[in-house]
Amino acid sequence: MYKDGELIGQNMFMKATIAADDGRKIPIMTMGPICIKNEFKGKGYGKMLLDYSLEKAANFGCGALCFEGNIDFYGKSGFKQASEFGIRYYGLPEGEDASFFCYVKYI
Repeated sequence: MYKDGELIGQNMFMKATIAADDGRKIPIMTMGPICIKNEFKGKGYGKMLLDYSLEKAANFGCGALCFEGNIDFYGKSGFKQASEFGIRYYGLPEGEDASFFCYVKYI
């Protein structure tokens, strides 16, 4: 994200796969981290970059998007905790707090 020719924020995507308990491999995208330069934080640029990123992810044709983040911030844009959908964070023992792992479905 640029403002007056200066890079003030960024985000990135990667194709990934979720391994379902039944053996299925489900293609998704992961994203993040969304980074905003310190002096521009709290001015709406993070939300603008998130909205742009969600639009891009939908245009890429991904069925779902998962990433690590603050659910209080991302929840305002429709994200839920991945655990609500039976999606676990790889390597995290069952029962551990995974509230940082966010999910949104596009299909």
